[in-house]
Amino acid sequence: MKRPLIVSTLTLFAAASAFAGEELRGGQDDSGKHATAMVSPRPAPQDSALEERIGKLIQERMSALREELLKTVREALKSAAKKAPEPPKKEPEAKKKDEPKKDDQKADDAPRKRGYMGIQAQELDEDDEEVLEKNGYEGGIKATVEPDSPAEKAGMEDDDIVVEFEGKKVTSVQELAPLVQRHGAGREAKVVILRNGKKKDIKIKLGPHPQDEEEEEE
Repeated sequence: MKRPLIVSTLTLFAAASAFAGEELRGGQDDSGKHATAMVSPRPAPQDSALEERIGKLIQERMSALREELLKTVREALKSAAKKAPEPPKKEPEAKKKDEPKKDDQKADDAPRKRGYMGIQAQELDEDDEEVLEKNGYEGGIKATVEPDSPAEKAGMEDDDIVVEFEGKKVTSVQELAPLVQRHGAGREAKVVILRNGKKKDIKIKLGPHPQDEEEEEE
């Protein structure tokens, strides 16, 4: 609300009232005494018209003031809406990784049988040592493959030299056996061999250790 508009309206109303009553006041004579002036009152229609004009003017002023106030309020609401902070955006939920099935978890938690390849070690000769040196190995296991064993089924042959099991170099049966047994029966293992002087990768699905099967039968 703008106060100057209200003040000007009230001032106009007061001036009109003063003007309407001015004719009703008596003047003073030269001696300073109040003189009673015989003033004839204005006709009633003129007073009514003046009051009507004043009332109409006040209504117009108040209407203009109300419209201006409403406009100011609307502008203030628009401005506040623009400045209001936007609600935080919801971050997309991260995709859940595929959780292992219960059956898979049970299989992983179950004790795994010892793994078994089915080879016997031979002694290395000078030629074998030369082949190992040429291929960058310090040692290996020259194999005799047992019939119908996991190694035979995977394609291993007698005199193949095992040099790596699952990425780890091996130089003796004492190093290879624990790795095979820990890997577990039923699992596939990557084995690197030397055959005829060349490296070859084979995959062997390990079987259960014979001792474990004997214990189960008992």
